[in-house]
Amino acid sequence: MKQCKVGMDQENIISTFASTQFYGDPDAYIREFLQNAIDACNTRAALEWSWGTEFLEMEEARALNSMRNPYSPQISIQYNSETQRLVFEDNGIGINARDIEQYVAKIGVSFYQSEDFSTQQLHYEPVAQFGVGMLSGFMVARALLIESRKDKSVNTAWNVTDRQTLEPVTAKWIEGAETMEYINSNREQSGTRITLVLRPKYA
Repeated sequence: MKQCKVGMDQENIISTFASTQFYGDPDAYIREFLQNAIDACNTRAALEWSWGTEFLEMEEARALNSMRNPYSPQISIQYNSETQRLVFEDNGIGINARDIEQYVAKIGVSFYQSEDFSTQQLHYEPVAQFGVGMLSGFMVARALLIESRKDKSVNTAWNVTDRQTLEPVTAKWIEGAETMEYINSNREQSGTRITLVLRPKYA
């Protein structure tokens, strides 16, 4: 079991909460987690398209991709009123232990504004940009569980200097804790499942 301290990018958080996109909306956390799931699927879709075609001409790349099984994005939201558990699940790009340490546990730090994202050379505008999805979760949940596996498409030819591990990871946070604990897991499917045990006020 490993631990990483939950930290904050104070400047980004203050500017985000001062904006009308977050402030005063009690259901903002649902939007934040849904946007993260959408971006995870969009990222995987873009990487799936370019994976193995990085040095091909556009027509050749299209021809190769037409012979592959197309990636079908899937996002689900489930709520159990008895257990007060809200579950977001997607089959997107997924996260690994490094992502837990550098982005998930660092509130206000967005992967989509990072060098890790820019080096992938993906030409689309992410929906979520503020890096406050986890903060919104901490605000409404008594406990938070993350289960994820990084998809192989993250290691394209554009990412030759920093190949990423595909080792699946499970992370948890309990209300009041200053750290997030995580371990390697046996998850087989690419994507992420986030379970929030909601506080009664938000259940």
